[in-house]
Amino acid sequence: MSQIQRFNNHNAKEFRNLFKEKMEEFFIETGIYVELGSNLSFTSLNITGRISGKILQSENQETAILEAAKIQWDSNAYKYGLGTDSFGKTISLNGEKFEICGIKTRKGKYGILGKNLQNGKTYGLPTFSVVRILKEMA
Repeated sequence: MSQIQRFNNHNAKEFRNLFKEKMEEFFIETGIYVELGSNLSFTSLNITGRISGKILQSENQETAILEAAKIQWDSNAYKYGLGTDSFGKTISLNGEKFEICGIKTRKGKYGILGKNLQNGKTYGLPTFSVVRILKEMA
């Protein structure tokens, strides 16, 4: 990201993405999960928003990352008409089994994350299909 002289729509989005990236690094170093609120406002010289932070006291990094993913799920699942109880459910998609393990609201078509139970890798899953499957399970 180049030096910003004035805020505009484009670099405000860049600011959000960079902030998120740096806070992920901060989380890994400190165990403090920091999230930038969804509503940013800006003038040409100022940007304003809400941040929240939570200390995740887990014994290992993998557990802490899972806790952070659950917090994010609980905050955003409603945007897809899903409940907080959908996190961790196992679904079958295209003949493969996935455990629902996260949400990325800016990913659109592939905004729900699922851990493939066969190979252990996490994938962005097709949001529409996953929402339909989870609603059928409810």
